[in-house]
Amino acid sequence: MPMPIIAGFPAPATYQQACDLEPSVCSAADANSGLPNPQAPLPAALQRPLKLPSLPLGERCPTTLGSEFDSQYFGGVAIGTGPVRPLTLVKMNAKGDVVLARSPDSSGWYSFKTLWFSVPSYQGPWLVRGAQLGGESRAVFGEQPSVSALVVPPIPTLNGGGGYRTAPGATYLRTPGCYGWQIDGLTFSYAIVFQVVLA
Repeated sequence: MPMPIIAGFPAPATYQQACDLEPSVCSAADANSGLPNPQAPLPAALQRPLKLPSLPLGERCPTTLGSEFDSQYFGGVAIGTGPVRPLTLVKMNAKGDVVLARSPDSSGWYSFKTLWFSVPSYQGPWLVRGAQLGGESRAVFGEQPSVSALVVPPIPTLNGGGGYRTAPGATYLRTPGCYGWQIDGLTFSYAIVFQVVLA
């Protein structure tokens, strides 16, 4: 099942495309040497339908708790407890909301740094997508707004170590609000919910 493409932001359909579109995650040489078939379609397990929690009218955003996370390789506030998590250095308030600048950048995006990482016990591929709960806005990823789905192949990444694999970059949004990321791996699929507010 092909993943939806957001207005000019592609979703990688193969590991090779992921490496070409996301050079901070892996290089084409890594994909060619470490994958059995870099041109093959992504596994079906990574292409599950996007099923984020609902947000009834008037209800508070059901944000996922974050906690301090430190390894030998990186540290910050990691949101959630699953095998793949986002780590952010951005300011968060006492409610756990992500606090952004009052105005978007010159291209119209609000953004905050997110270092995605997988724990050493999981070495398979993973995919991240994001959308507004109860709204139409979708998330875009990359060092700059570049992809509508973040795909990390089952090979060591350019950064990380000790079994940790990382995907640096940012999450880009058009509007503040309540959002969810859906994280899909070979054996899991779960959501992380976050609220974005303006300073």
